[in-house]
Amino acid sequence: MRLVTALVLLVHGWRWLAGGGPDGALIRRAVDTALADGRTAFEWWGREVLLWNPDAIAFLWPWLALGAGASLFLGALVRPVGTLAAFFLANAWMYGLPAQRLLFLVLAASAFACVLGRAGARLGLDGIFDQHFPGWLTWTRSGRGSFLQR
Repeated sequence: MRLVTALVLLVHGWRWLAGGGPDGALIRRAVDTALADGRTAFEWWGREVLLWNPDAIAFLWPWLALGAGASLFLGALVRPVGTLAAFFLANAWMYGLPAQRLLFLVLAASAFACVLGRAGARLGLDGIFDQHFPGWLTWTRSGRGSFLQR
């Protein structure tokens, strides 16, 4: 599940960076449509954050997809990155285009399942990171303690 989610995010992120990604006008239209339809429970998030600077969101969206996909593919920092990916995919589900909402919902659930299942701990870089990085960075209970205790 981790690898399929990673590949979908990588492919979409790469396509969006190559020129087919969202722009600020598309994000503004999608959020305005979602707010007008009343299909979202988090209206303040759409009004105050997403509509505050839709061009910045459009710039960040493909990079977040590409970075999250690469991290999930390598199994590196799966818990923090999976949580971030689930959050931004949930935003896409709430405020995205109706034709792609189901895809974003499935991807958000898959990214969150990777977080819960600690995907990457056995077959990924998280097995190595858990031994060498503090627990606050990898979101694990490593025996190394934090950098403040050294």
